[in-house]
Amino acid sequence: KLDESRAMLEKTIVRSPIDGIVLRRHARAGESVSTQFDSPIVTLADRSSVRVRMDVDETDVARIRVGQPAYVTADAFGTRRFPGKVLRVGQLLGKKNVRTDEPTERVDQKVLETLVELEDGRDLPIGLRVRAFLGE
Repeated sequence: KLDESRAMLEKTIVRSPIDGIVLRRHARAGESVSTQFDSPIVTLADRSSVRVRMDVDETDVARIRVGQPAYVTADAFGTRRFPGKVLRVGQLLGKKNVRTDEPTERVDQKVLETLVELEDGRDLPIGLRVRAFLGE
């Protein structure tokens, strides 16, 4: 009977496949969840590695490579630079993901999505818009 109770209790415990922080809770304590449906219980983030998606204009794609130094800045952090390196360069040009308020911005220009991994971006809130630059 005790083993049966332990087995039942074990079915009430939800474990994360990663270490991280909870960004958003989608279910409340006491609500039923099932593995039959694709509805999340929580949204998690692994903050041990912070990455930034960077759109590289089509005119600049020949100058970018994996391992290249890069950095990001954010208005909220003044002149502080968050250094990193290009982790991945996309293979397919596509439409811009982010629009700026610049009146001269070309919205029809194609971009190459590039991933930059920051050395230490823990101070940056997830989802914060940053400016990304290649070089040191």
